[in-house]
Order: sequence, then C-alpha cells, then structure tokens
Amino acid sequence: MFESIESTLYPIVCNINTYLSNYILVFLLLGVGLWYSIKTRFVQLRCFKEGWNSVFGNLSLRGKKHDSGMSSFQALATPSPLRSVRATSSARPARS
Repeated sequence: MFESIESTLYPIVCNINTYLSNYILVFLLLGVGLWYSIKTRFVQLRCFKEGWNSVFGNLSLRGKKHDSGMSSFQALATPSPLRSVRATSSARPARS
C-alpha cells in the first residue's frame, strides 16, 4: 500500500521540487535580497571599507587588543552595521 502511494507521489514531488528550486526560489531570493538592500540603503556597500579596516586594518597574529579596543577576533565577529547601530542608538534620548 505504501509503495503504491510512494510511486504515485514521487513524480509529483519531483516536479514541484524542480519548479521551486529552478524558478521560484531563485527569483524569490534575488527579490528579497534586493529589497533588503534597498531598505538598508545598501549597507553592505556603504560600510565595506569600515568592515575591511576593522578586520584587516591592524591585523595581529597574537590576538592582542589594538588602539580601537578590539581584538582581531572581535573585529571579525562583530559586524560593522551592528556597531554603527549601537553608536546611533546610544546617542538617542531614552523614551519615557
């Protein structure tokens, strides 16, 4: 009984998988990526230099903290947009 259900559903599932993976998901991922890029005003391009300098600017093989107060691992693990959000949110007055 299960073999007949499986042999009937398998081609249907394969066709659905083909359409999803080849057409719908590709356009959906590209569209959502473009939408997020527009909503964040292309933060991945605007903050690229800051991120590059944070990761590779004062590269140390010993892992010591630099003048900025970050170790090389902290610079790698902390995304630059997150740091800029923290800096702008700390300047805002608290809501009461």
